[in-house]
Amino acid sequence: MRHARIGIGLSLALRSLVAIAGPPTPPDLQGDWVPASSSCASPLRFQAGASEFTLRNGADKATYGDVAWPSEYFGPDYQGISVVAIPDFEGSQPFTVFFHADEKKGVTKLSIVPGQDSGGKNPAYDAIIRTARKFNDRFPLDGIPLKKCPGTASASIRDVSGDYTYQGRGTAKVAQQGPDVRILCTWTPLGPGPHYEAKGRLAGDTITGTWYSLYAKKGPFRFVGVVGADGSIDLSGSDDPINANIRKTVLWKATR
Repeated sequence: MRHARIGIGLSLALRSLVAIAGPPTPPDLQGDWVPASSSCASPLRFQAGASEFTLRNGADKATYGDVAWPSEYFGPDYQGISVVAIPDFEGSQPFTVFFHADEKKGVTKLSIVPGQDSGGKNPAYDAIIRTARKFNDRFPLDGIPLKKCPGTASASIRDVSGDYTYQGRGTAKVAQQGPDVRILCTWTPLGPGPHYEAKGRLAGDTITGTWYSLYAKKGPFRFVGVVGADGSIDLSGSDDPINANIRKTVLWKATR
């Protein structure tokens, strides 16, 4: 890979680069990226959201925010088309993303392993390499050309995030990253919450996944939430073997 991730000595210097942190990922780069040799059904993928990046391998995933865009990664005179992004920029910088990698439009590469170990000459650096290799064992995407799957841009996914109420005395907070949705519900008569948690993926107007009673410490159970035209989320299709009234619950936007 020509744009290999820089070594640890230079990684510290990277923090001094001009990096634009905070702006959303350009819409044309958002979406699911899978190995170019695989189909879009591949369980191994890189997901570029508006403000977070996620690596997935089946049920295993790792998500990072604080995405920075170093404008001088290749030097101040660079005139190419490659775009660089680094998640968790002020923290671990677990990988570097090269959009339009190697000056090839539509090709993305990740650099997860920053180089070769020193053979014991630099124990601290070798430890970092070992950690990076273990991370790449979980998500073997280091240096592999990736292609974007059609119809997966985050911008095309309905936004259901926000504050909700339900049944008069319940409150809920919905967080969303791309199609991944997390719902934390608090039934105020029970005291401080949250008391219930649901996690699922949004496809069209339906969220499917599992929910768990944090209050009763029971679950997980099947979760289905149908998003209405008014922004409400109807949970009546979910399983409720512990009679928590989830099948009678509709989440309404707090501004309703």
